[in-house]
Amino acid sequence: MNRILLFVLSAVSLGLPLVRANTVFLASGVFQSGAVMSGTITLDTVTGQTVSADVFLTAPDTNQFLFIQSQSLPGPGVTLLQLSPVVMGFPHLLLAFPVADFTGYMGGVICAPGGPCGGVSNLTDGVHFDTLASGTLTPAAAPAPEASPGWDLAIGVAALAVARIRVLRRTPAAR
Repeated sequence: MNRILLFVLSAVSLGLPLVRANTVFLASGVFQSGAVMSGTITLDTVTGQTVSADVFLTAPDTNQFLFIQSQSLPGPGVTLLQLSPVVMGFPHLLLAFPVADFTGYMGGVICAPGGPCGGVSNLTDGVHFDTLASGTLTPAAAPAPEASPGWDLAIGVAALAVARIRVLRRTPAAR
């Protein structure tokens, strides 16, 4: 039984990612209306997923975008990130990046008119529409890889199993 448990835990832990690298990026840009974008977007550059966002826009588009509504790949070499101040609905900030995904992402431009993937980055509230004139995403600091929570769990359970086996071997009544 104990060998089976250790085998299952080993198999599960091997399927989990070894590390994750949450990297905080500084978002900056200017919209055609003159609104200035600033804030942070945190990406896991190992899995390619967006972890969190905290992006601000100044007047005339004043808002704070905290919720990640979606991350999608509308075509080859383009990743869209849709942010909003609310969980669902308008307004939303749509940012396009000229990358297939965020795996290994080191920063770069946010697509604007005349850029690598056209003028698809914009802000809309369903009526008002404002296009990003220029923007960038730059790393705030070098990422520090962290142990995956799955590995922590697997190692902890394996340690408990080993401790239990030792206790059972030392206890004469367990035989």
